[in-house]
Amino acid sequence: MKLDNYSWKALKRRKPLEDSLAQEVSTVRHLKWWDLTAFGIATTIGAGIYVTCGLVARDLTGPSVIFSTMIAGAISILTGICYLEFASSLPISGSGYAYFYTLIGEFLAWFIGWNLTLEYAFSAAAIAGGWTNYLVTLFESLNLPIPKFLYDIPLIGILRLNFLSPLVVIFIGFFVSRGLKFGAILTNAITIFNLALIGFIIVVGGTHVKAANWTPFAPGGVGAIFQGAGEMFFSYLGFDTITTLAADSVNPSRDIPLATILTISIATILYMSVGFVLTGMQSFMDLDETNPLALAFTAVGCQWAYYIVTVCALTTMTLTIFTSMVGQPKIFKAMARDGLLPLKLATTNRKQVPMYGVGVTILLTSLLGLFRDVRTGLIEMISFG
Repeated sequence: MKLDNYSWKALKRRKPLEDSLAQEVSTVRHLKWWDLTAFGIATTIGAGIYVTCGLVARDLTGPSVIFSTMIAGAISILTGICYLEFASSLPISGSGYAYFYTLIGEFLAWFIGWNLTLEYAFSAAAIAGGWTNYLVTLFESLNLPIPKFLYDIPLIGILRLNFLSPLVVIFIGFFVSRGLKFGAILTNAITIFNLALIGFIIVVGGTHVKAANWTPFAPGGVGAIFQGAGEMFFSYLGFDTITTLAADSVNPSRDIPLATILTISIATILYMSVGFVLTGMQSFMDLDETNPLALAFTAVGCQWAYYIVTVCALTTMTLTIFTSMVGQPKIFKAMARDGLLPLKLATTNRKQVPMYGVGVTILLTSLLGLFRDVRTGLIEMISFG
């Protein structure tokens, strides 16, 4: 390799667009706008509804979490518009990494590529931790407690062992390895099911709302609302997964923008609705730390709804982990094709699945989930990313 490949000038070199487009020629384009929207919703609507919304309300905002959610949604729309301009002009896989490499330079592209790992792999690990919490509380409600050594062994400082989290990651990784065509069918079906259940949850919860629970409405003031918006922004991360699928889209210049706007709009409406109902059902000070939405139904004497919420949470978060793990190997693949990661990560099988990238994603996400969960700072790390 030539010495100038290691020069400071190399850090600013840009990848010609025609080279990027040429790399995508062999990709089979089969995703429609509704497939992309389902992927976006599946990645975006997960732990935010069942865990984060309740945590933000309890610890920061109270009922004014609906404003935090609205602000986070508005920020996501603005961020999404940036993605849309790039995605429609550069219909290539790699999301922000590919855009930076083509428009700005190699070093920042490399930095953004690893930044996206904070979003996809770390997000999947964080949600796997939330998934574990819901599974544990479900079995406890059935008088079948899961031994604590399987999911909560304190180590040093903020580290703890959670063996259930990597198990669910490995299980979902098997489906990721089946390819996008199978993944689209699975995602569409489960997304429709989950949206129907979430709508049902909001309607039933609305019948148990007490206006007195909305007082005080904003106990932490305006500052807490904006701080809560920063926390809630984590819940929107995932809409940009759509842009990692640009090379698989039938009509990316139309379908990517449409799917992105639909995803963020639907997510904002659902998050605001859940925040409104949740804080109306139970005082924000009494919300549970690990399972706020489901246990709020128990608090109002609606135990049957508790089981529906828990099952819906488990299926929703399972799908969110799946779609996050779909996006991460594509980032690895794009970086590997450009020589910034081992070339093996760009190798695909006959179903166009980068199997080495899937394997590394499973390993990385499993290790993160094994030692850390939502309660130990992953939300802040992901939002920073």
